[in-house]
Amino acid sequence: MRFLVVLFLSGGILLSAGSGVRAREDWDVAVGAAVSHDTEQDMDFRTVIVRKRYPLYDRWARGRVWFGLEFNVGTVELETDDGYEVGLTPALLYAFPVGSRSRFTVEVGVGGLYTDAEVPEYGQDFNFTPQIGIGFQWFLGGGAGPPINLWYRLRHASNAGLARPNGGVDAGYVFIGTSF
Repeated sequence: MRFLVVLFLSGGILLSAGSGVRAREDWDVAVGAAVSHDTEQDMDFRTVIVRKRYPLYDRWARGRVWFGLEFNVGTVELETDDGYEVGLTPALLYAFPVGSRSRFTVEVGVGGLYTDAEVPEYGQDFNFTPQIGIGFQWFLGGGAGPPINLWYRLRHASNAGLARPNGGVDAGYVFIGTSF
């Protein structure tokens, strides 16, 4: 039920992101899930992301480079507690073609995350989230339609030594979404 609330709220954020004419593929939206087993108790994550991309380089090493600013909201479920996560992550993204209707993508970023879940390894409610990901875009409609984005992201969340404990949590996410 918590994830349905998150999905509903993030849909409102996406719709209120503004109207008007935009260049193709300026925005990404995706849903993702992850499981972490490296803590005292298993953790399940469900996340919705909305990311605005700004082009930096076109045709760099056969690909494109963007700066992205990603807002994410999701749920975290532990054996003893459930809660929400809200974060903002600046990132660099690189995509290069691997066919006429597909691209391979790489991303790297570091952001911040606030959670109300009692996660012992975090040590506090605010944590930092370095992350790296790889993915694939497949364009529908003979390459003229919107892409289907599928990617894997490894995210580490910890307080960077600002509080004790600082064990951190590593989670491998799988995302599916689109760009417009």
